[in-house]
Amino acid sequence: MERRREHDVGIATLFSSVEPAEGAGDAGRWEGTRVPIPEREFDKSQRLAFEKEMLGLYVSDHPLLGLEAALSRHTDCSLAELRDAALAAEPGGAAPEGSCALSAGWSPR
Repeated sequence: MERRREHDVGIATLFSSVEPAEGAGDAGRWEGTRVPIPEREFDKSQRLAFEKEMLGLYVSDHPLLGLEAALSRHTDCSLAELRDAALAAEPGGAAPEGSCALSAGWSPR
Protein backbone atom coordinates (compact mmCIF):
# COMPACT_ATOMS: atom_id res chain seq x y z
CA MET A 1 0.00 0.00 0.00
CA GLU A 2 2.84 2.38 0.92
CA ARG A 3 4.63 1.68 -2.38
CA ARG A 4 1.44 2.48 -4.27
CA ARG A 5 1.20 5.84 -2.46
CA GLU A 6 4.86 6.59 -3.24
CA HIS A 7 4.28 5.70 -6.88
CA ASP A 8 1.20 7.95 -7.07
CA VAL A 9 3.16 10.99 -5.83
CA GLY A 10 6.10 10.28 -8.13
CA ILE A 11 8.60 8.78 -5.69
CA ALA A 12 10.74 6.09 -7.31
CA THR A 13 13.51 3.87 -6.00
CA LEU A 14 16.16 1.82 -7.68
CA PHE A 15 13.92 -1.26 -7.57
CA SER A 16 10.56 0.52 -7.92
CA SER A 17 9.72 -1.46 -11.03
CA VAL A 18 10.08 -4.76 -9.16
CA GLU A 19 6.67 -6.15 -8.33
CA PRO A 20 6.33 -8.42 -5.27
CA ALA A 21 5.43 -12.04 -5.87
CA GLU A 22 1.92 -13.10 -4.84
CA GLY A 23 1.77 -13.66 -1.06
CA ALA A 24 5.53 -13.28 -0.65
CA GLY A 25 5.39 -10.24 1.65
CA ASP A 26 8.53 -8.08 1.87
CA ALA A 27 10.84 -10.93 0.85
CA GLY A 28 9.14 -11.25 -2.54
CA ARG A 29 9.90 -7.66 -3.46
CA TRP A 30 13.56 -8.47 -3.94
CA GLU A 31 13.13 -11.89 -5.53
CA GLY A 32 15.18 -12.07 -8.73
CA THR A 33 16.90 -8.69 -8.26
CA ARG A 34 20.31 -10.17 -7.52
CA VAL A 35 22.90 -8.77 -9.91
CA PRO A 36 25.50 -11.32 -11.04
CA ILE A 37 29.08 -10.42 -10.18
CA PRO A 38 31.55 -11.74 -12.74
CA GLU A 39 34.39 -13.96 -11.56
CA ARG A 40 36.82 -12.08 -13.82
CA GLU A 41 39.92 -10.76 -12.07
CA PHE A 42 41.66 -7.74 -13.56
CA ASP A 43 45.44 -7.44 -13.78
CA LYS A 44 47.16 -5.03 -11.38
CA SER A 45 47.52 -2.08 -13.77
CA GLN A 46 43.89 -2.28 -14.94
CA ARG A 47 42.58 -2.64 -11.36
CA LEU A 48 44.64 0.37 -10.21
CA ALA A 49 43.41 2.44 -13.16
CA PHE A 50 39.79 1.60 -12.25
CA GLU A 51 40.40 2.49 -8.58
CA LYS A 52 41.99 5.81 -9.48
CA GLU A 53 39.20 6.64 -11.93
CA MET A 54 36.30 5.65 -9.66
CA LEU A 55 37.63 6.59 -6.21
CA GLY A 56 40.34 9.12 -6.94
CA LEU A 57 42.91 7.09 -4.99
CA TYR A 58 44.52 3.68 -4.91
CA VAL A 59 43.02 1.16 -2.49
CA SER A 60 44.41 -2.31 -3.18
CA ASP A 61 47.99 -1.37 -4.09
CA HIS A 62 50.13 1.50 -5.38
CA PRO A 63 51.72 1.71 -8.83
CA LEU A 64 55.19 2.42 -7.40
CA LEU A 65 55.08 -0.34 -4.79
CA GLY A 66 57.72 -2.91 -5.72
CA LEU A 67 59.73 -0.51 -7.87
CA GLU A 68 61.97 0.80 -5.10
CA ALA A 69 65.12 -0.78 -6.56
CA ALA A 70 64.46 0.64 -10.05
CA LEU A 71 63.71 4.09 -8.63
CA SER A 72 66.83 4.10 -6.46
CA ARG A 73 69.03 3.54 -9.54
CA HIS A 74 67.70 6.76 -11.11
CA THR A 75 67.52 9.05 -8.08
CA ASP A 76 69.90 10.70 -5.63
CA CYS A 77 67.77 10.32 -2.50
CA SER A 78 64.43 9.20 -1.11
CA LEU A 79 61.52 11.51 -0.33
CA ALA A 80 62.35 11.21 3.38
CA GLU A 81 65.94 12.34 2.73
CA LEU A 82 64.66 15.21 0.60
CA ARG A 83 62.33 16.29 3.41
CA ASP A 84 65.18 16.15 5.93
CA ALA A 85 67.39 18.25 3.63
CA ALA A 86 64.62 20.82 3.23
CA LEU A 87 64.12 21.00 7.00
CA ALA A 88 67.87 21.44 7.52
CA ALA A 89 68.06 24.30 5.00
CA GLU A 90 67.75 27.83 6.31
CA PRO A 91 64.46 29.53 5.37
CA GLY A 92 64.98 31.35 2.09
CA GLY A 93 68.52 30.03 1.81
CA ALA A 94 70.14 27.68 -0.66
CA ALA A 95 70.00 23.94 -0.27
CA PRO A 96 72.90 22.46 1.68
CA GLU A 97 75.90 21.18 -0.26
CA GLY A 98 75.45 17.57 -1.35
CA SER A 99 71.67 17.63 -1.05
CA CYS A 100 69.41 15.81 -3.49
CA ALA A 101 69.04 16.82 -7.10
CA LEU A 102 66.57 14.14 -8.17
CA SER A 103 64.07 12.34 -5.95
CA ALA A 104 61.20 9.90 -6.52
CA GLY A 105 58.99 7.67 -4.45
CA TRP A 106 55.71 7.40 -2.67
CA SER A 107 54.59 8.05 0.85
CA PRO A 108 52.14 5.76 2.67
CA ARG A 109 50.81 8.72 4.65
